[in-house]
Order: sequence, then C-alpha cells, then structure tokens
Amino acid sequence: MLMKHWLTGLAIAALLTSTATAQNIGFLNKGPLAYLNDTEKTLLTEALKQALDNSADGENVKWENPATGHKGRIEVIDTHQDYGTTCRTLLIHTYASGREGGGVYRLCQADDDSWRFAPRRSNKQP
Repeated sequence: MLMKHWLTGLAIAALLTSTATAQNIGFLNKGPLAYLNDTEKTLLTEALKQALDNSADGENVKWENPATGHKGRIEVIDTHQDYGTTCRTLLIHTYASGREGGGVYRLCQADDDSWRFAPRRSNKQP
C-alpha cells in the first residue's frame, strides 16, 4: 500500500518537475503547478488518488487551500481496459497565483496497483 501511495506521488512529481519535459508537459513548470506549496501538492496528490481509485466516470474531485486560494479539480473522463489493465482518462485543472491551467492525461494501473502515465490507447476501440 505504501508503494501505491509513493507511486501516485511520483505521478504528481512528474507534473511538477523537469521530468515532465520527457512527457511533453514541461510547459507546466511555468504554470500554476509551479506555485503550489507542499500542503497543496499533498492536497493534489490526495485528489488524484481519490479520482483514480474511487471516482466514477464524470465525477469531479476538488481540492482547495483556503489559506492561499489555490485550488483545482480532477474530472474522471472515462475508464477503459487497455494493455491488459484498467486505464483512466483525467482532466486535471489547477489555479494558483493568478495562473490557470490543465490538461487531459491518461493513466493505467500497473501490476503493483500503482497508476502510471500512459500513451494513447493501444487499440482503436472508443
């Protein structure tokens, strides 16, 4: 279970650091995610975990830090099977320090039950 939480945090770290460049999302380093403090990174990580593990398609998971006004939401767009496992497409939207941004990301569940960023679907099913 600890490994699962660690890897979810790693997924957030990929959004927050220069490793994001390798996934063609390096532009986020100058967006709202770059202005999140540790508390907000934890809130975002918990919201991501909630969305991936427990939310139905179409459901939104929101987070907010009242002290700074920074906030965001994660919408589960769809859940599907691919690569022999469950994958989820999420819309992640964040607002911080007057900046607003977001994107659509696809994560698939690995053998150890962690979630990892994934490329487009391997098949042509909708």
